[in-house]
Amino acid sequence: DDNAKSKGSDIIDVLQRVGGLASQLDYKQAAALGSTFLTLGTPAEVAASATNAMVRELSIATVQGKNFMQGLDALGLSAEKVQKSMSVDAMGTIISVLEASKKLAPDQVANLTQIFGKEFGDDAQKLANNLPELRRQIELTQGAAAKGSMNRESDINKASLSAQWQLTKTGAVNAFSSA
Repeated sequence: DDNAKSKGSDIIDVLQRVGGLASQLDYKQAAALGSTFLTLGTPAEVAASATNAMVRELSIATVQGKNFMQGLDALGLSAEKVQKSMSVDAMGTIISVLEASKKLAPDQVANLTQIFGKEFGDDAQKLANNLPELRRQIELTQGAAAKGSMNRESDINKASLSAQWQLTKTGAVNAFSSA
């Protein structure tokens, strides 16, 4: 059924909006994250903004404000470890934070809002409560066993998606350079 899948054109839309801003994610991870948001009913624009916010906020954890630090403390996470982990395994770090947030219900949205910002607390909660879907989407983009399954799932040619991601990242770099 169409509701449980995201279309290739929508995923490319998300990736173009994400651009090089979420550079800690490779195109497969960015596609999986964007596709999961889309599958959960999040519009492409919000999916891209939420993806960027998740990567950005966790990547600069040590220089965040009091609210953010309280949010991490509630999860039992250290800003230093989160920030360092983002440079090694951004997707794993994001999943760890979302996983940890599940123990805070009914305060989960408030906690995720402290960490990811007021625009994205509810989107992050939706993702946290659907981690099996995120993991499924990540698996679709990985390895030989998944060869072709991403194409079947989302009508995307992997090579064109990779090329699109590279062009988008280059475009973002060029835009920053000319600015």
